[in-house]
Amino acid sequence: MEINATGPAVLAIAALASSLASDGKRVVVADVGQGRPLGTLLGADGGTGMVRPVSIQGQPVGLLVAPDDPAQMAVPEVGDVADATLLLASADQAFGADHIAAWARDAVVMVGAGRASTTALDAVRRQLREVNVAIRSGVLVGHDPDGQGS
Repeated sequence: MEINATGPAVLAIAALASSLASDGKRVVVADVGQGRPLGTLLGADGGTGMVRPVSIQGQPVGLLVAPDDPAQMAVPEVGDVADATLLLASADQAFGADHIAAWARDAVVMVGAGRASTTALDAVRRQLREVNVAIRSGVLVGHDPDGQGS
């Protein structure tokens, strides 16, 4: 899940998908991020809710781009066709986290430094907890430890 860290989250998921695929794993990536940035990066226009083959750094990966309303996204049975399923999702109070729980039991939350309030972070924590998705790690992106940022 990303909170104001779309670019780094997209790159991290794409890199992980490529790495897993290069190790011989069958990977499906689902894009539920606001604006469907992973689908855009990979040239998949529009959310069809169907898994389609794409290539990330020359590695074959399945991509599912969610429709505008993630509640309308059916969760396909990818267990038989995927060794790993990765989900890119954006924090959105309007949708809650049920659509995430349908895909994942664990989450890594990426947060843009200085771009999310403690209230927003706590809301995401509560949303994930309510649907039994465990936050396994957090990644702070864009932080300047020396305070020399622009």
